[in-house]
Amino acid sequence: MARLRYGVVIACLFALAAPGSASAGDVQVVVRLAAPGLAEATAQSRVLSVSARRQRLDLRSPTSHSYLDAVLLAQERFEERLARELPGAVVYRRYRIVFNGLAVSLSA
Repeated sequence: MARLRYGVVIACLFALAAPGSASAGDVQVVVRLAAPGLAEATAQSRVLSVSARRQRLDLRSPTSHSYLDAVLLAQERFEERLARELPGAVVYRRYRIVFNGLAVSLSA
């Protein structure tokens, strides 16, 4: 939990230090989670053959659905922890394909 708080606090400090962000508005950050997004996981898979990894990513395949469900579950768990640690934080976008992360708005 301390790592979560530390990472979000550091991101906020960088955002506040950026030029033009000295207003009293919310701070927008993107939090990247540890597990890779679907595209990266597919490309790095040791289970898939080389030809399967080079094919166009099929978002409708059962394997993709299964992986995206697992990513969504991890993101929901993170969001629950975030809500406990920073009650004013609002997740407003999820990233699951290219990378695994969440866009979060933090009250300044």
